Amino acid sequence: MNKTFLLFYIVFGLSIFSGYNHEEENTLQVIADTTKGRVIDGEHVEILIGHVHAFQDTIHMYCEWARRFRERRIMEFYSNVIVYDGHHRLYADKIFYDENERRADCYGHVRISGESDSLYAKKFVYYFKDKRAEARDSVFLWDKENNAAVWGNWGYYNSSEKKGDVFQAAKLRHYGESDDDTLYITSGEMHYQGIEPKKATAVEHVVIQKGNFYALCDTAFYHISEDKILLRGDPKAWQEDSEMTGDSIDVDLDSLVFKEIYLKDNASIKTLADSIQRKYNLLRGKTIQVSLVDKKPQIVIARKNATSLYLIQDEQGTQGTNAAIADSIMLIFKEGKVDSISILGDVEGTFYPVDYEGEIELEY
Repeated sequence: MNKTFLLFYIVFGLSIFSGYNHEEENTLQVIADTTKGRVIDGEHVEILIGHVHAFQDTIHMYCEWARRFRERRIMEFYSNVIVYDGHHRLYADKIFYDENERRADCYGHVRISGESDSLYAKKFVYYFKDKRAEARDSVFLWDKENNAAVWGNWGYYNSSEKKGDVFQAAKLRHYGESDDDTLYITSGEMHYQGIEPKKATAVEHVVIQKGNFYALCDTAFYHISEDKILLRGDPKAWQEDSEMTGDSIDVDLDSLVFKEIYLKDNASIKTLADSIQRKYNLLRGKTIQVSLVDKKPQIVIARKNATSLYLIQDEQGTQGTNAAIADSIMLIFKEGKVDSISILGDVEGTFYPVDYEGEIELEY
């Protein structure tokens, strides 16, 4: 069908029937170039061919040919199917429409497009009464307003509330200015809300990646409006040569840029200090706060029962290991490397020279 002519027909058809006085408001009204009647399996069927236009209340449907089963109030639309309900446009290869339930079973390259969101799937069911979709087989949600995408094997979406639930191999991608600034979350299931308060919840085998930051946990709460990520359930995170653990991990962002990382309860950071000897620097505390500038640590503070184990190195190599226990331990970084260490309150410390062969207390 000529696309220009189809567009003209849609606009022309809408203008004609916008003032149409329906005999029965809840009955589907249909026009077409040609209408034929047939009996299939004992049931009377109307075959409509050419410029098919059906409408019910505010729902308008268009296609090239269709079949209507009046007794069951079912209509099947085929070839270049377009549906418009005043808010969203729905496109599909074919649609089976139920007049009673205002439900459309959609098949083949299905897409729902609104002003700020789009939903794609190979198959889904759309309920016009509450603007809710049940998507099956490779569902993909694109939130244009928030520059985010959510997808998986199947799921649900409510377009009026901008809420989506995606299951099996669920993924969320919140796009930044570059690939390093883009946030990736994968999980068993994903629950997404694109209106205030904007948020996403990832459940089961959660993996979070952004630039050189990588994390695992059981459940993650991404508060988009508040620029926060909360990792719960055995969380672990890695950034360059450092491994971070705690009973919980919170991340503060600023427009998808990491600013603060908080490790809470049983917090620890292990950083590779000597790759040849496999020696690590270790920092522990009830809490650890990591402040980042330009994606690199600037200040790291361990608070309450803080302990540290650090290799002392200079131009001649490793000089020994310093072990310390204190109320708080603060590390200052320069160009991503430790520049100074401040040990504060009730300090206990021991220096072990490089040739020390005994056991180092706090050895990790």
